[in-house]
Amino acid sequence: MRALQNPDGGFGFWRRGEASHPYVSIHAAHALERAKSKGFEVPGDTLDRARKYLREIDQHIPRDYRRT
Repeated sequence: MRALQNPDGGFGFWRRGEASHPYVSIHAAHALERAKSKGFEVPGDTLDRARKYLREIDQHIPRDYRRT
């Protein structure tokens, strides 16, 4: 997953370099946290960037997303 993470800490749908999507990034960050909790080695910088993306999630939600 580390190879698929974008510089902003988020994740796109298929490959690194595609726009990060909040929905995908939330699930990817959750997978990283779960893997770490199960004892898998997760690089700290990867997790830190994912957490930063999540802390700033409001800034990453496109304006055309419908809020209900």
